[in-house]
Amino acid sequence: MKEIIEFFPTTFYYKENILSNLDKSKIVKYCLDTKQETKKGGSEWLVNTFNSLGTLDIIKDKNFNKLNKEILKHVNIYNQTLGSDYKYKKLSNGWFNIYNKNDYQEFHNHAGYTFSVIYYAQVEKNIEDRSATIFKHPYEDMRPLKGSVKLNHLSYQTVKMKPENNSLLIFRSYLQHYVEKNNKNTRVTLAYNID
Repeated sequence: MKEIIEFFPTTFYYKENILSNLDKSKIVKYCLDTKQETKKGGSEWLVNTFNSLGTLDIIKDKNFNKLNKEILKHVNIYNQTLGSDYKYKKLSNGWFNIYNKNDYQEFHNHAGYTFSVIYYAQVEKNIEDRSATIFKHPYEDMRPLKGSVKLNHLSYQTVKMKPENNSLLIFRSYLQHYVEKNNKNTRVTLAYNID
């Protein structure tokens, strides 16, 4: 028997190169162009980062059909990997986010859903310049380890992820997360929920 047995892991699904470069570029251009004629959404959020939450649902816009099908495919792969034979037929909702210099997103979760997705359409090429998406451990550690000198995947309380352009991150919707301040060029991400 192993000395350490893992039972309650927090898992993430990550996949790169979701679309062709041409299709990815079309998504970025469409989001940037559509921003000009779309009212800013996400009225409950404290920050001023542009998003289309509640003003333009990207699962209902045909310009996102190819991406939406790809995301649904990967949600079902992840769901099956977690031990479920349920096959999702549709995404619940989706929106796009445009981060200009100094924009960020405060801690939040996607209450009421099973899975949430972030598609990283346009991020910095250099990983050191890229804003991280930071996730909190799903429960507060009331008694952190005394004398910790080196944390690992069994003891992290937060994790920073800096996905590549054209990549996909799927996670359970209860996970608290935020996006660091954008330091350089315009960043474009798309977010989805599945119930």
